[in-house]
Amino acid sequence: MKILTEKQPNRTDSFFYYNPIAIATAKDGTVFTSYPVGEVRLTIGDTEYDNDGRFGEDNFDYLTDADLSDENGNVEWINNNWFSVRAEKDGEYYHDFEMVDYDYDSAISSLEDIVEQYEKGELKLN
Repeated sequence: MKILTEKQPNRTDSFFYYNPIAIATAKDGTVFTSYPVGEVRLTIGDTEYDNDGRFGEDNFDYLTDADLSDENGNVEWINNNWFSVRAEKDGEYYHDFEMVDYDYDSAISSLEDIVEQYEKGELKLN
């Protein structure tokens, strides 16, 4: 497995990631990629954010997982994001692995599991 995007301290939620985080190549050459999917919009107090940076140049370097919690009742989420895995074999892409992870560590673990299952013949590309 090759890590493409390092995990950021105190930032494991998929909200903070924009590019693929890891790839793994099976013995037959099939390439599996873990990547963030979906859209997030949130408001903290009077400030709006999204994971595409469309509300300005702010890259949210000062936010952490703790800032995304709603302990003070001032966070409003419109949340449709997760990490997913895509496989590429012979120029074809496969996406349906019934895997949804919301944090970085789980996404890495799922990528490892999917490749292992594929190599054992327990997982087929549809």
